[in-house]
Amino acid sequence: MNKQVLIINITRMGDLIQMIPLLARLEEEWPGVGIDLIVDREFAHVASLIPGIRQVLVFEDAAGFIVRGVLMKRDEGDKQVAVRETKALQEEFQQGVKRLSFDRGFHSPDNQTELSELVDHLCLPKPGAKQSVVQLSEADDEFLVAQQNHPGIESAIGALQSGNALKRCRDRSEIGFERYLQLAILGRNLHTLGRLLIAKMNQDAAAGQSRRKAA
Repeated sequence: MNKQVLIINITRMGDLIQMIPLLARLEEEWPGVGIDLIVDREFAHVASLIPGIRQVLVFEDAAGFIVRGVLMKRDEGDKQVAVRETKALQEEFQQGVKRLSFDRGFHSPDNQTELSELVDHLCLPKPGAKQSVVQLSEADDEFLVAQQNHPGIESAIGALQSGNALKRCRDRSEIGFERYLQLAILGRNLHTLGRLLIAKMNQDAAAGQSRRKAA
């Protein structure tokens, strides 16, 4: 059985960069080793450039519930899974998803075309400052609304890491990490359900408030 390694609590950019030779050494010492890396979301783009690291893709609905969570393959990046997972999401919800907002890391010309055919209103920011300015100047209201809501999913990712155990995963197998991911999503959704129920009973209750817009 191949060894599985989970590296957690990388909170500084310097730590992340200096760790790259360690990953290479692990692969030399243990051929076929599976390595998962959990970092603060502000370093996610850098971590995605490291070969062999698995990423997590989550979809959140307008109420704040995570409706789909996928542990991506080690050789996959954001651009490679966007269309496939959006198709799966639409199948699961019987083509009921009308608006989606992605991070700019998912953008490619092909993804822009294919995703536009899958959802009525797509927010897929282009990379680069100049392209982004042009895109925003031509954007419709639906694009702008979706972009404003996008920080909601960033908050959800942070909650999965810090509040729902993904930074404290104690199961050292790869299957165990997948199990921890689903438990983290369950914990996040139970927290969201509790907040909504509290808000319904008492709109002024602090526990029922949210300072962010849902994605």
